[in-house]
Amino acid sequence: MSGDTLSIVQTGLQGVETALQAVSDNLANANTTGYQSENVDFETILGSMVGGSQLGGGVEVSGIDRDFSQGAITQTNSPTDMAIQGNGFFVYQNSSGNQVYSRDGQTVVAANGTLEGPDGAALQGFTLNASGLPTGILGALTIPQGVQPPTASANVALSGNLDSTSGVTGSLTTPVTINPSDPTTYNSSVSVQVYDSLGNSHVMTFFFQNAGPVPAGQPNAGAEQWNWTATMDGSATGLGNNSGSFDFNTSGQMVSGQVPGAAL
Repeated sequence: MSGDTLSIVQTGLQGVETALQAVSDNLANANTTGYQSENVDFETILGSMVGGSQLGGGVEVSGIDRDFSQGAITQTNSPTDMAIQGNGFFVYQNSSGNQVYSRDGQTVVAANGTLEGPDGAALQGFTLNASGLPTGILGALTIPQGVQPPTASANVALSGNLDSTSGVTGSLTTPVTINPSDPTTYNSSVSVQVYDSLGNSHVMTFFFQNAGPVPAGQPNAGAEQWNWTATMDGSATGLGNNSGSFDFNTSGQMVSGQVPGAAL
């Protein structure tokens, strides 16, 4: 029995040692990005029957579970740092060419533009097609270096509400021309930054005027009509299709017109 007893004691000591290793690992990685914790799973070793009684055979480690659940997402000062919300891993390729997985999204831009994570491993990803869907094979993510050629703005998006309770400026029978220099000729305005073909920035401003209800006998009679005009850097010089109007019904739905009807 002495051998069995020593064997059981040995398995207990080995189990405790493994548990302490897991605790030590948790302490050592308390500040490691993406690390949560690991827990040791134990199971009983079947023993033998002695005098009609079951004697245990000791304990052994059945596995080590690592917690990959989401932790707190914190703000950093690096524009290339990322975090995963929910399940999943970042895929990296190390210097040996092997793929490794991590919840650590701290990356830096290497000299060749490659995004590198822990130990200089290259962050992997897919290229996107015209629809924004991943395509091709997994490869290193690279940020192009050097001066990029300028691209002129092609589209801008405006989103918001026009206040139907705002005062009426003029009317369809006695219109008042929108004058960006005279706030009494419009009700609201919004600006957006755009770029020309040389990469120079400009400010495009849209002005909106409540022209009141559409008179009876005209299309969309009773609808509320709004006029608009646009300027570039405070001037309309050189702009075309930079004015128009649109109508809203009593439910606030646009029933005619758009901003703009054609390219500026």
